[in-house]
Amino acid sequence: MNNKLGNAYEVPLKEILISEETGKARDIISELQCQTNWLECEVYRDIRKDWKRLLNAFWWGLRQFS
Repeated sequence: MNNKLGNAYEVPLKEILISEETGKARDIISELQCQTNWLECEVYRDIRKDWKRLLNAFWWGLRQFS
């Protein structure tokens, strides 16, 4: 997304994170409406759709490295 949320050199990060612009960006991402991002929207959508497979991979990883 090409949304400017703020400049951390000029404004404290806490203010950027609670700003109206950041809230709008969160809404776009949570509604899976971002047009230019693959990672934030597509991966999230795939994880929600195939959470059982992700959970199985997580448990497999725990068993391998425990």
